Amino acid sequence: AELLAEIDLSTDNERRALELLGTGVIPGYRFLFGKGPNEHILRASKMLAVAHCTLGNPAEGLRLFEGSVLSQEVALLGAESADVADTRFKMGQCLMYLERPKDAVEQLKSAADACTAVKGANDPATTAIQTTLVSALFAAGDATAAEALYNGTVRPALTAAGDATALAQADVQLAADLSKH
Repeated sequence: AELLAEIDLSTDNERRALELLGTGVIPGYRFLFGKGPNEHILRASKMLAVAHCTLGNPAEGLRLFEGSVLSQEVALLGAESADVADTRFKMGQCLMYLERPKDAVEQLKSAADACTAVKGANDPATTAIQTTLVSALFAAGDATAAEALYNGTVRPALTAAGDATALAQADVQLAADLSKH
């Protein structure tokens, strides 16, 4: 059932994945393994949270990330792991969508710190988190910190990576953020 849910998520059939995970996989895992922390329950819970976010229900996705996913990941993998960084990144994105930029900044800073510790400052995953953090800082009213992060960290990392498309997209996003705030 978990494999079917993964296939559904990869083929944009999130509603079916939601049903499989919520009514079959997670209750079954809890019956087999107890309430957790457990890697099977964690993986299924994270998939369920992502499915909610993809279906336009970021509040429920965020509730799952905050309620079970993050605590299980920290317990199983430690606070500074790539998975924890990814979860905090997804939480930050949900918070931005829910127009809670100050909370988003907190999650995205934690995500960037964890990703930097695990993957390094110039890793594309770290840069993606920091690019989103720039937008969150603007939305939270901290334009000075946003521009400093962009000019001091994001732009140099994208330039060093040689990804002209990503650099152009980041420049366009910065211009949009500057015009909004």
